[in-house]
Amino acid sequence: MSSFRGAIACIRMVAQRTCRLQKSPSRFASAGILVLALVSGLSGLGSSPLIYGRSGAATVSPLYGVACPTISACVAVGSEVIASSNGGRSWIVDPSPSVLFGGPNARILTDVWCSTTKNCVAVGWGGIVIMTTNGGLRWIVGSAPERTGALAAVSCSSVDTCVAVGEMESGAPAIISTANGGMTWHRHAVPAAVTQLSGITCRSSGSCIATGGEHTKGAIISTTNNGSTWKVEKVPSDVKYVSAASCPSELKCLAVTASSGAIGVVVTSDGGALWHGLPFPQGVSALSVSCPTARDCVAVGSNAVLAAGRIATTSNGGASWVLPPVPGNGARLYGVTCPSAKVCMAVGTSEGGLVLTTTNGGASWRAHTVF
Repeated sequence: MSSFRGAIACIRMVAQRTCRLQKSPSRFASAGILVLALVSGLSGLGSSPLIYGRSGAATVSPLYGVACPTISACVAVGSEVIASSNGGRSWIVDPSPSVLFGGPNARILTDVWCSTTKNCVAVGWGGIVIMTTNGGLRWIVGSAPERTGALAAVSCSSVDTCVAVGEMESGAPAIISTANGGMTWHRHAVPAAVTQLSGITCRSSGSCIATGGEHTKGAIISTTNNGSTWKVEKVPSDVKYVSAASCPSELKCLAVTASSGAIGVVVTSDGGALWHGLPFPQGVSALSVSCPTARDCVAVGSNAVLAAGRIATTSNGGASWVLPPVPGNGARLYGVTCPSAKVCMAVGTSEGGLVLTTTNGGASWRAHTVF
């Protein structure tokens, strides 16, 4: 299962081998949704919903984060929230808070976490936090600490306890947590060496791994108390930026980086005390990763110049990787989740919001375009 400054123009994107944070969201300006109308399921329209803007024309709607608490129930986020109950074959638009819609103060959601099919939390631009406790029938805006800027990622250890990372309005890295399902949040101190945070993954024990950078190298920090205190973990010095991590168990985690080649991923088998590097396909910058088991992982991102989406899969804990074909015209991929070793979903954009699904562990993928 989200790289950001201010309004964020490079959501979950890695450029020039480091996560660049930009204040101008011009590339996503067309993504603000003004009025939504779901027409999926009408005769002749197939399974793809159309999302309309005020003019009545179909509006491009990139997707940046996705969560599937089961193999059939999924939620994806961008300029709105969409939900599927059949593994991505069809989607509906959830009723979202008006703060997400178009205008100068419109917000974009960058990541979502669902602890159950009913309990989800999503975060994004301007410190926006929304949550649902009834499977998306109603989303409520939570209260993030003052001066919270763009939130890049969120992860929950329970339906009540979650941690989100991103940055302050000043551009300094930020960590916030909630103990009441997302209604209220508290800020926590970030280790001084860390300059950027863009990824977070938490386990049920309350231990979490957050990823980002320290000036010119990658950073991984960890907590054992749901984000209250953090320590810096030791990672190989030649790792430029750590984009995201996934922990299939309390002890085993795999993190993807903005690097490729000799050291493109880092892994730990002792809960984060020691990380070592493994090779990753040359020219691929991974932005998101999901590991449903200690051996099976799927990473998504782009090629080195951000021109096209890439998917990488491993079945041996990251020792070797395969690059399956990516469907979609000019697809760019920002998020992935795998509720099982065989079933995964990736999201991004390709002439509209793009959803990719696999039921064979990533060997082949099917595209579901959401306009």
